[in-house]
Amino acid sequence: MTLCLYSYYSCGQTAEYNIMLNNKVIGNIITKKFTSNNQTTYTFKSTISTKIIMRIKVITENTSIYNQAHELISCKLKATQNGKIEQDNKAVRTSNNSYQFTDTEGNVKTINEVIKYTSPVFYFKAPTTSTRHFKETNGTFSTITSSKKNTFKINNEDDSKGSYSYDERGVLTSASIQYGLFTILVLPKGTTR
Repeated sequence: MTLCLYSYYSCGQTAEYNIMLNNKVIGNIITKKFTSNNQTTYTFKSTISTKIIMRIKVITENTSIYNQAHELISCKLKATQNGKIEQDNKAVRTSNNSYQFTDTEGNVKTINEVIKYTSPVFYFKAPTTSTRHFKETNGTFSTITSSKKNTFKINNEDDSKGSYSYDERGVLTSASIQYGLFTILVLPKGTTR
């Protein structure tokens, strides 16, 4: 769905996805993209509720703001598990074009690489011009590779892997993300596989 408010010269999009494990919906993702005042804001909120060994509920919220050159200005990630904050991280661009990344414990590190691709962007834009993905979880980068037409893969140092497929317009059509023994599937709401 696209919503444009021309009187304010802004435009927004929303996309919704189901999160599936073993062919069962265990959660959802709501992503939004909003452009206003020469900035684009991407938001991502996922909710997972399932029982693997014990009942867990994980809520993740992520906001990334970009300038016109599609360079990150700031991002913030907050994740809770069963109501307890697991991650509360942020990265902010400084005046010398580096970033200050602050993790949940307050540890700060400087990132000297321009950030062009964060997690919320995956839902609105295929990574055709970026080979690096900034991980808001720990302030590092993973490599994006093209595995076949309109499909991109990410391998992380924590052994999690992701495969993201897009339609011809660059809109995400599916994602398969492996965490250890588990593989979750992300599909647009109303889609089955």
